[in-house]
Amino acid sequence: MGNLIFLERAILESLSSGAKSTKEISQDLNFSLPMVKGILFNMAKKNMVKFMGEKYALNREIVTHCIDEWNHPDSLSWEAREILDGIVENSPMNFPSNSFLKLRKMYFSDRDLTIFKSQLTNLEKFLESLPAKPGMCEKTCDKTIFFWGMTNYNTVLRSILIR
Repeated sequence: MGNLIFLERAILESLSSGAKSTKEISQDLNFSLPMVKGILFNMAKKNMVKFMGEKYALNREIVTHCIDEWNHPDSLSWEAREILDGIVENSPMNFPSNSFLKLRKMYFSDRDLTIFKSQLTNLEKFLESLPAKPGMCEKTCDKTIFFWGMTNYNTVLRSILIR
């Protein structure tokens, strides 16, 4: 079935809590109604969603069949690129006050790296303790996307040269 675009993933997340009308999806994701209808139309053509009367629902058979493909490292890499592109495209001046992107290039001594990994372990434990599912009144669009990572400068340089 191929890679999902991030907007399709968002609709799948919205529908994971149950069938919804286009208006409910629009409100849940803070997307315009025409956008939701267009994405749902394409998803219905791929049999990812079913229209049931007034509401759309996940086609669980297809979703279950495709979940491994959608969660393949290449697909997740594509999703990460879309998210990062969405963040980088906006200047920090346009971010809401609770959004930010920080990038720092630094040298780690062995001791610094050990301390950093310890702090990162604590952060990961904290993040894992947070609820994965929203409460009844929480919207999908209110979810926070948190990411972190690090790599060697040389790895990035080589990756860019290969493109």
